[in-house]
Amino acid sequence: MILLLWGLVLIQVGVNAQKAGLIRTCYETDAHGTIYLPVRLNEKDDARFMLDTGSKTFLSDALVARMGLKAHPMHARNGAEMTFENGTKVQAATLTFAVPHTPIKFSGEVMILSVGILRSMGADCDGILGTDMLTGAALLLNTNSRQIAILPGGDLNVRMLHRLGMDTVQPVPFTVDMLGLYHLPIEIPEAITTRMMLDTGSEITKLPADLAHKVSSAWKESGRITTARGAFPIYSARLDRVRVGDAEVHRQRIVYSDLAADPPKPLGRDFLSRFEVLLDVPGRKVYLKPLATAPGITPFAMRELGEDSVLPAHVITFPYGGRAVTPTGETTYKPEANAFFSALTDMTQVKVVQNPPPADAYRKPVEIGFEIEDGAILLPATIDGMPVRMVMDTGSISSWLKPKTADRLGIPPGKTVEVGQAKAIQTVFNSVSLSTVAPDFLAYCDGFIADQPLFYRLTDTPLPARAEGVLGLDYFGNQVFGLDMAHHKLILWPIASLDADRKRWLTNGDDPTPTNIATIPLTHELDDWFYANVSIGEQTLKLVVDTAYSGGGRLPDSSTPDEYGLTLKSDSTSSGQTGILKTLQTGTLTLESLPTQYVPSRGAQCLPLLGLAALQDRKILFDLPGKTLSLGKKPAP
Repeated sequence: MILLLWGLVLIQVGVNAQKAGLIRTCYETDAHGTIYLPVRLNEKDDARFMLDTGSKTFLSDALVARMGLKAHPMHARNGAEMTFENGTKVQAATLTFAVPHTPIKFSGEVMILSVGILRSMGADCDGILGTDMLTGAALLLNTNSRQIAILPGGDLNVRMLHRLGMDTVQPVPFTVDMLGLYHLPIEIPEAITTRMMLDTGSEITKLPADLAHKVSSAWKESGRITTARGAFPIYSARLDRVRVGDAEVHRQRIVYSDLAADPPKPLGRDFLSRFEVLLDVPGRKVYLKPLATAPGITPFAMRELGEDSVLPAHVITFPYGGRAVTPTGETTYKPEANAFFSALTDMTQVKVVQNPPPADAYRKPVEIGFEIEDGAILLPATIDGMPVRMVMDTGSISSWLKPKTADRLGIPPGKTVEVGQAKAIQTVFNSVSLSTVAPDFLAYCDGFIADQPLFYRLTDTPLPARAEGVLGLDYFGNQVFGLDMAHHKLILWPIASLDADRKRWLTNGDDPTPTNIATIPLTHELDDWFYANVSIGEQTLKLVVDTAYSGGGRLPDSSTPDEYGLTLKSDSTSSGQTGILKTLQTGTLTLESLPTQYVPSRGAQCLPLLGLAALQDRKILFDLPGKTLSLGKKPAP
């Protein structure tokens, strides 16, 4: 996003960076991949700001009113009142501003922006954290791990670049305009070189209309786009090649609209998310290191990149009936029906209303025994009424079957899909169940057939010999279930079950007080994993809760063992090293002396994980619709 205004304000963040060290923190996102950071204002008020390198820093007028701040006109250095490009006077408020766990701190004037403009951009936040807050720092952005690292001072030396894994990446110089925004030289088809704005606030990459028609004739209308300037029809195409220095993307999605004669040219998140981005502001250089985007990333991430291959359909279940409202109308569904939406449907435009269970709905939990084989939970299930043995895997977005099992069940194969060297067959599992007692335990899964799960899975561990497939989040993502790890029991809780009953199960009948139950909030977007925010030492990370990972924790080597508080053992394999993590804090749970893998940073299959060894001997309640994970007390030795 970009907002033009008269005048200029510079805000310094920090100095002497490489002595200060690297500070890492995680961020939140939404269905559009927006980057949100927590902010503390006046040392007491918590807020959420969007990281936008296509803008200055702004407070929303709603936040100013909520905090009771006094607004006043903002003046440029020459004393003139500052205005937006539409002539509206710029208002400002004075406050202290800090991003927790980072060196971003400021005290002074911050401009005010209408909350209506933020909403028109699709942003659900209290303001914008712009380039003026990044002056004097280097910023490392990794969308795979949803982590941001900040190095105060920037102007990075060879040693620091090596530590960040960027010493072999050719930097691209950028220029800074009068508003403090960053512009890069970009090569596009027809041997055209242009300058585009590095814009983390823009979901998509855009060109002005005159340039768009020079590089492609295959434009098609793709809806309307709402910006700070208004709503306009947009047209999209895919370019054969977009190159920034040595970084190159083929078939990059590009859009244009006629919103202005000479609009800014944002290089958006659909391009930037393909790379680990190191922005060295004092050094005026950007480094783009390709991320391992396939086949491990999720359908959520694929859509953010504008990729439309190997995407599962959206399936909404209605155990007790309901309705779905789309921009084209409303559809009513009977009990036990499913709603099907194509893989390309924008589900943010679909409102789903599921009927609550009736008074006589089944409320008791269903208990199922499971086995542990090669560190994996092996469950008895049925597909189309026929028995199968499936691995329970909350680190897999999709469910999978081995080819022999698919043949035995008579499941017809669909199309063959390939991502890099990985190949699988898409198919449909019409009726997947762990119990037929209640309709909410039945599911429709749009899955794959292959000897080993290949796409959308966080571990590459081979399946146990007796396993016939994997049950992933397409089955478990809408379920409430418990794991009794000490007694090898899976507990399925119907929708109609009571929270009090679940907590009594979790505490073995004891009073469900905070001392008896540890609660971990989870974050989640459609077709993505469930993440827990974790504090390790001075860092915050997002760990995926993965029931198919037999270890305790898994951490990438993007940070040093000392920064994690990790003591490594002498043994080492091609998949990394093992060690003991001193302390991990998430929600109200503290884990100490946790067995942990320290693995090479190589994309989705090195994302931080929290596995079964961290939860052993406990009762665990997964409320995935409610986005919480609760744990009972660990039995006394």
